[in-house]
Amino acid sequence: MNFTETISIIAITISLLSLLVSFLNFRRDKYKVIVDLDWDNGTHHIGMRSNVVETWGKITVKNEGRRPVSIRIVGIKYPDSERVYSLLKDENTEGQKLDEHDWIEIKVPQDYLLKRYSKDWEKLYAVASDISGKEYKSGKPWNKPSWAE
Repeated sequence: MNFTETISIIAITISLLSLLVSFLNFRRDKYKVIVDLDWDNGTHHIGMRSNVVETWGKITVKNEGRRPVSIRIVGIKYPDSERVYSLLKDENTEGQKLDEHDWIEIKVPQDYLLKRYSKDWEKLYAVASDISGKEYKSGKPWNKPSWAE
């Protein structure tokens, strides 16, 4: 093997390695949204001397990627409806911006609206949608809520 062949093999090897590094950097630079739904997350007494205890669930939306993402809608997807009612307090057109490793936590009251799905609680899941319309879904709930049958 002569000198020009050796240099060309080294150049091709360096080019392929730089292509691999740039591809891995491109994949790492995207945003990655994780949605989690947790039932019976907290309780508190309604009123100072009341025996009525209110429980709620929690939806957590996390940006695990490196690029910021704007979340417009966070809600629960019901089995008999295609529409998701947003639980975000600030419903504006820009959405709520999540930077790198930011998260949003939203309380979901477990009132009569959820209790009517007590038999189908495994079909409920949390949904987050960004401003481009891409939908992110939570997995199935891992704990059975107290209101489920």
